[in-house]
Amino acid sequence: MYNSADMKFSRPSLNGIIVVLLLTLPLAGCSWKGWVWNWRKGGNELDVWVASEMVQLTDSSKKFHNARLFSKTEKTVTLLGVMNETACFQIVVEAGDEDINNLEISWDDLKNGENVIPRENISVFRMLGVEVSLGRAWHYRLSANPGGREVIYDPLVPIDDKSAGQPYDADGSSRLVFWVDLSIDRDIKPGRYEGKITISSSNRPGTDMNLQLDVLDFSLPDTPAILAVGGFDHAQLFSTFFTNQAGVKAPTRLDRKDPTVIDTLVRMRKLMILARAHRLDLFDTQLKPLLKRTPKGEVKLNWSDYDAIITPYLDGSAFPDQRGVHFWPVPFSQSWPDPKYYGGLAGESYMSTAAEVLKGCDEHFRSLGYLQPAVLWPWRGDLSDDAYKTHMLLADIADKSGVKLPVLCQLPPSPDELTGLSLPAGFSSTVDLIAPAGQWFDPKLSDSMNHDPKALLGNWLSPGKRPYAPSMSIDAGAADMRALAWFGISRKCSGLLIEDVLNWSGDMIESGPSADTGLFYPGALA
Repeated sequence: MYNSADMKFSRPSLNGIIVVLLLTLPLAGCSWKGWVWNWRKGGNELDVWVASEMVQLTDSSKKFHNARLFSKTEKTVTLLGVMNETACFQIVVEAGDEDINNLEISWDDLKNGENVIPRENISVFRMLGVEVSLGRAWHYRLSANPGGREVIYDPLVPIDDKSAGQPYDADGSSRLVFWVDLSIDRDIKPGRYEGKITISSSNRPGTDMNLQLDVLDFSLPDTPAILAVGGFDHAQLFSTFFTNQAGVKAPTRLDRKDPTVIDTLVRMRKLMILARAHRLDLFDTQLKPLLKRTPKGEVKLNWSDYDAIITPYLDGSAFPDQRGVHFWPVPFSQSWPDPKYYGGLAGESYMSTAAEVLKGCDEHFRSLGYLQPAVLWPWRGDLSDDAYKTHMLLADIADKSGVKLPVLCQLPPSPDELTGLSLPAGFSSTVDLIAPAGQWFDPKLSDSMNHDPKALLGNWLSPGKRPYAPSMSIDAGAADMRALAWFGISRKCSGLLIEDVLNWSGDMIESGPSADTGLFYPGALA
């Protein structure tokens, strides 16, 4: 207590100011230790703002305040979720006029009385910027960047990554962008959970944000409302990580004794598990058994390496949820066995070889007990009149061989006159799953085809070009991605098919994915 009789007025010392401030700080709910620590650092406090998961952030995005998501006065992020769901948001740290050194993010458990969402359920990723050309007129008009190029924050790198994780530095006038995933377990109790996120720096005062999650009293099912599947080529994984190394050549087969092959298979499994965590089942489009001949010239398929690689995905043992994939094309297409080694597609040698390979695939998947996810995808190529003819030829070989696997085709079932393509007679009878690009999608087929999602039969939807269908290009927003599933459900589709989820080529930081369906980035970007 102060006695008014003892008070004297004099020039205050610096220590006196600090003492007075320290005495008053607890009244405002602050930590005096934290205040002294920040005071010694000097500089401006970190400028932090929050954006929802539905906002596409770029280098030209203006700072804005979403009052429903973030309370500036209480410094509280408020999320809403249900059990068996992942809630997300984004954090932007603006450097302003000063550099940021050694920025780190940490967080606590979220608690609701005795109920806890452990901190391990929260994952934070740094978002890297990818420079893209604003080639689309509509995008150019909406962009704040008049230069025709924009940096879109897209690749996600875990902040605990050994080589590219925190702490982070940022030059003045730049920004750091982070994505936060909060996984809500299916057995968690409903209610309000509260915790804290701390953002600190070695040269500037940091900030604390309260994190509040309201969990509603219902759970999302493990099985998604619509099946989503995507393809990739294991050879692209290998070439991205190994072909630039001296003395390393791409293997002609996946020999599980080869260390580089083992590493590729490990990356493949991580890719499959990551996709499953986001309710997407992947399949390898180029994995094949060894094709040999017996002394009598008969086809002999060696499945040992093939089975060792794919069986954990078919039986589910590779995944945390122990559920097998629902979709897996058998290893047969217009490119394997390669017709050029058998006198061409119309050659008798090719016809007989293709028939034996198809029967071998059918018998093998049947013997494994995984005939249900197996599909035949005979034509995997560009759109042309020859594509229709080749598809029908290969489907006919399968039919005459007694192979009754459901047949997938991505060719348009009713091509527009402007394409100059003509639909061959009898084409529809050779297709059980039709999955053309979104711009060729025909919703009427959902009623006319045999619609059976459990058997993979019916009308499928693939990403396409706007405005005909939702896009998956790098400049598409989160609404496009979500609209793809809603579009498929509303059109009574049996599933969503993404032909290639990688599309890796060139410098992906400079140009982004080379096609509109790149969902994953190589870790080398970090």
